[in-house]
Amino acid sequence: MRRLFFGVGAVGLAVMATGCGTASTVAPESAATTSASAHTCPRLPVVKDLSGKQGNTPEVRKLAWALDPEVRGAAYADTYGTLIVDLPAGRLALCVTDPAAGRRIAAAAEAAHPDADFTRLDVYRCRFSKRALDAVTAELSAAGQQPSGFPLFTLGPEPDMSGIRVTTTEAGTRSAALRSYLASVAGDVPVHVTEGEQARLA
Repeated sequence: MRRLFFGVGAVGLAVMATGCGTASTVAPESAATTSASAHTCPRLPVVKDLSGKQGNTPEVRKLAWALDPEVRGAAYADTYGTLIVDLPAGRLALCVTDPAAGRRIAAAAEAAHPDADFTRLDVYRCRFSKRALDAVTAELSAAGQQPSGFPLFTLGPEPDMSGIRVTTTEAGTRSAALRSYLASVAGDVPVHVTEGEQARLA
């Protein structure tokens, strides 16, 4: 089943593909009962082949759109991480740096959209906000060719908002100079470097 990730995009370079994966075994907490220490935002494997997959659950898509105006608002810009549809199937994962803020987001959205099914919502804690990771992504994207000489094919937030994922050449993954440069830009944000290839236009 194809999963939708709201607000997880790369800036300037090719957007990293995220797709379906095995449902996480991390136990979520519903928005109605979540405590101040929600479980960590689940980490899913990236699946490139989405052919033949079913669409997302309509009720969960409706819930995601109900939450979308709240999570994109300035009030929660330093808190909101991501929304993941059908994690697991039939549920919506809201990842935030502060679970208490996640409950406030859910309450405001439910008041504005009482027709959406908020019993399907689970709140998770993520390490970084979308705003923080987007800022690092934008800075890396603007730099273009790195001082180390290795290209960055794709870059963007990890699906679980734990850091930034970068793809480069095989040699680039072994370059201490590239890793040093990425760390100098990202600061306390972890950067995970993997081998990839230049995006091709269809």
